[in-house]
Amino acid sequence: MNNPIGDIRESEVREISAGLRLDGRTPLELRPIKFTPNYLKYPSGSCLVEWGDNIIIAAASIQDTVPQFCKPLEQGWITAEYRLLPASTSTRNASITSARSMEIKRLIGRSLRSVVDLRAINNFTIIIDCEVIQADGGTRVACITGGFIALVWALKSLYEEGLIKWKPLKSTVTALSAVVNQGKLLIDPNFIEDSQGELDINLAFDGEDNIVELQVTAEKTTIPLNTLNKHVMKMIEVGEKVRELQLKSLPPNWEELKKIV
Repeated sequence: MNNPIGDIRESEVREISAGLRLDGRTPLELRPIKFTPNYLKYPSGSCLVEWGDNIIIAAASIQDTVPQFCKPLEQGWITAEYRLLPASTSTRNASITSARSMEIKRLIGRSLRSVVDLRAINNFTIIIDCEVIQADGGTRVACITGGFIALVWALKSLYEEGLIKWKPLKSTVTALSAVVNQGKLLIDPNFIEDSQGELDINLAFDGEDNIVELQVTAEKTTIPLNTLNKHVMKMIEVGEKVRELQLKSLPPNWEELKKIV
């Protein structure tokens, strides 16, 4: 049986090698992005993320227990899960936890914890389940960005019910990916651009444009530090557009959750 998807992707790879962007976007242009908060009925917070051809559901569940190591520290905990639906890609994925999934879920958890005062959520664990229904490049940054939306709605629930003592939120966190291809920065790559990139960059940054997480992987080339700095600054600049969409999906009074520094 012919594989039309495979045929299309071969032609797309040829376009990349010719220096063209697959979908007509400019190098710094984002794919269409839409966040739908409170998409699910039962979790304390949730978000449907539609980012290019990615479709992801992030759901925040609250448990009134914490890992053992949190108890002497008198703090709560935020963790994440990351799963690809078996049919979320062109080739069926086995429904197992891979090393890649483990690395991504840890990245999501670290990014979300960085902007929350864990002492404020003492005695509670918030689990962000990220289910990738359809994948097309950049799922980890979409999960961080949408997961933060789900997290804030869950924090709002705890705060308004008087279950936490003080304001827990230190900042926002937003994420964006990019690749370098033939020396050119391509922001927000789809799967083919991502797989053909010479260098991968995944960036998470807070509301003050401080770097939360920065992953740089040299697939086929190296990069001078000053060039990387320019790429990261450009990613934060474009990422402001993502953050604007993200903020519109938070509770109207979300800033009431922010700590006074």
